[in-house]
Amino acid sequence: MKFIKQNWVAIITILFMILVGILLLVNPATFAIGIIKVAGVVLFLWGIYDLIRYFRTPADTAAKGSAFFSGITMVTLGAYCLFGSDWFVTVFPVLAVLYGLFQVLIGFRKLQGM
Repeated sequence: MKFIKQNWVAIITILFMILVGILLLVNPATFAIGIIKVAGVVLFLWGIYDLIRYFRTPADTAAKGSAFFSGITMVTLGAYCLFGSDWFVTVFPVLAVLYGLFQVLIGFRKLQGM
């Protein structure tokens, strides 16, 4: 029990790595679409936050930063991930299977080394 209490974060991380690896091996296309959509939402919201931060900052301070460019870039990338990522989905299954196999092997290796 002491071992589990001391290493609970590592154990959860290892189990998560194994789960992600298995999901990538079982159904890589659906998993890829889900990850891309989640990344798109995160990027889009991050970009909106940067744009709001830019326009709420005083002009002399905002001119020195890069929040406007960062916001526009994030919104564009987020929208692309949400609406135009079809080419990536066609290429992703091969990469996902390789990465999934790698994740499962690394997870078991770390589990064995504990």
